[in-house]
Amino acid sequence: MNSDDKKELLKLLKQKKDCLQTILKMTKERKFNVVEEDVERFYNFFQKREVFFEKCRNIDNKISGYDISDDDKKSFFYKDVEKTESEIKEIIRQIIAIDEKNKVIMEELMRLIKDNIRNLKVSKQVSKGYNDFFYNESYGRFDSSN
Repeated sequence: MNSDDKKELLKLLKQKKDCLQTILKMTKERKFNVVEEDVERFYNFFQKREVFFEKCRNIDNKISGYDISDDDKKSFFYKDVEKTESEIKEIIRQIIAIDEKNKVIMEELMRLIKDNIRNLKVSKQVSKGYNDFFYNESYGRFDSSN
């Protein structure tokens, strides 16, 4: 691997680390409660976060194009690669830990959504039943002219 490739690989690893740090910061700052208003906030948060994950995947694809030889692994450059990769793994570990905590809240929010959908379906059935009753009923028996 030539000098420019080494610099580019380190640059990409640092970009990935920065991207993951942004995701970690977003994840740490977000606090959700199990209330209906948080359902949309939760969805929007994960959409924004997915943009950064996609950026990380794109950087990963570029990184995978670099082959580090055994000679490269003996060089000082590789120490920087190992250090940055270790930092990346730690950031990912932290994101996963926070997501595991949020998983309970997300499951509760999903339960809330399911309950709301179930209630809407029941309301729709009741409403349809009343509508069918009133529209099919003949009102001729109630003549007000008498």
